[in-house]
Amino acid sequence: MKFPFVRRKKHEAALLHEKARRVKAREAGEHSKKVAERAKRMAGDAKAAAELARAQVPPLEQRISDLLAEQQFLKERLQAAERARSEIVAQVQGHVDLRSLLALKLSGEGIEIGALHFPLQVPPGVKVRYVDKRTKAENEATFPELAAKGIVETDWVGDGQWLEGMADESQDFVIANHMLEHCVNPLKTLEHFLRVLRTGGRLFIALPDKRFTFDVKRPITPFEHVLRDYRINREVEEREMYEEYRDFVDASFDVDKALRTRADIHHHVWTQAEVLEFFTEARRRLGWPLEIEFFGKQGIEVVLVLQKIDPVHEDHAKRYAPAAPTEP
Repeated sequence: MKFPFVRRKKHEAALLHEKARRVKAREAGEHSKKVAERAKRMAGDAKAAAELARAQVPPLEQRISDLLAEQQFLKERLQAAERARSEIVAQVQGHVDLRSLLALKLSGEGIEIGALHFPLQVPPGVKVRYVDKRTKAENEATFPELAAKGIVETDWVGDGQWLEGMADESQDFVIANHMLEHCVNPLKTLEHFLRVLRTGGRLFIALPDKRFTFDVKRPITPFEHVLRDYRINREVEEREMYEEYRDFVDASFDVDKALRTRADIHHHVWTQAEVLEFFTEARRRLGWPLEIEFFGKQGIEVVLVLQKIDPVHEDHAKRYAPAAPTEP
């Protein structure tokens, strides 16, 4: 059928339009399909990533639970370690005594001052003579509460502060446990200890730390105080010290009676630091020939072993200077 020219052109335009529409529709469908596939693929990737994250990272509650369990485990381990440490310390303290350990440094023949019922246990073969201002019978009468504990026999009756009548350089060792604090002039007493010691001999000394005794509230005795007592050669305690004892230890203490009877108290009190200072300053400021070999603390007391050494000679530098090189 033949169309007029105009109608034919319109018909061709309509066919072209329909064809273009179908092409666009087909392209749009393909694009939508691609978008849908890409979205599906991305959703799949996101789901896989989420599942992977869930598999790798436990929920917060689970992490908290795990951390608490780990904390409890570490706490139990720490408690077990502390129990083991306490058991070891108890075993060591039960079998190792600092006094007995340091006493192994003693040898030969020497003296112990004021041992009463608690003499130092010395190694086999070491001979000790006991010095006291009272005989055994007098000590048992003075300290009836100690009589049943076996007070030692006094071998040399005399005042351990001055050791009057004891020959110079006659002893291999001097033991004085809880004794120096009872001395009015402790530096003078230490000087007499050194006097009776042979060169190379040893002092074994234990002193209470005031922080763990009835002296806890008393002021520390400074070294300058004992140095002044030494320089004025004090032999009788001053009233001030007895008043201090009354004010800080025993309010019922009779100061006037103490002065008349020269009452035996802790005339001087120190802590661990001042005990060390006492001996180091005695050497530094008085030039005394002693060295601290051992210094330790056990319970309420500080324990020291000191050795009497050769005095420093004036020609020390000359004696110990390196030899001059010889000429070829």
